[in-house]
Amino acid sequence: MATKEISVLELQKLDPKRFEREYWDWVSNHWWEGDDTLDWFVSEQTSKGILDIDPKDVTYSGFYSQGDGAAFDARVDVLRFMRDKGYDNTYMPLYMDMENYGVSCKVSRGSHRANYMAQGADIDYTPGNCTPAGVFSDMSQEDWDTLLEEQWGYLENELATEIHEYAKDAAEELYKALEEDYDACTSEEAFIDSCECNDVTFEIEEDESCTA
Repeated sequence: MATKEISVLELQKLDPKRFEREYWDWVSNHWWEGDDTLDWFVSEQTSKGILDIDPKDVTYSGFYSQGDGAAFDARVDVLRFMRDKGYDNTYMPLYMDMENYGVSCKVSRGSHRANYMAQGADIDYTPGNCTPAGVFSDMSQEDWDTLLEEQWGYLENELATEIHEYAKDAAEELYKALEEDYDACTSEEAFIDSCECNDVTFEIEEDESCTA
């Protein structure tokens, strides 16, 4: 029986079932990495000034399966985070002491599930690193140290939880962006564009259009 070559758009119209098979075969062999989205995410987080992320410290899996997600290891500018929350004012003595200490902080991927953020944040800080200053200059060192211990006792767990939630939200934002990028790159529209750009045609029998 005679055959003829048709375009992908003609295939979609004349034989939708075969178009669907060809499309899913293309998807299964389509190479997608998400590097552009990952670069965007790292740049976006850098501009916000809270999370310092190296692209090699990001992991993700997807999509549409239970357990899919994204996570990363990152250094956290905890003082910037506190300023954004207003804690440099509400916990001014503690903020001053943490700044003098050179507080550092990091968030990490889960140890057993690399696509989820580990709980909490690892904040490296111990109270008692400066003398009373500014409006607190008249306080005794003992009272100052007691105040620092009290403020850290109030804020320690809350701050670690809030930083973790911030990082978790960022990881979810990354996963959503990766998913949207994947969907766009593997859509039927992308398949059609690929066929047209690469002059891909499909061979059908002459009378196939009559029975489709």
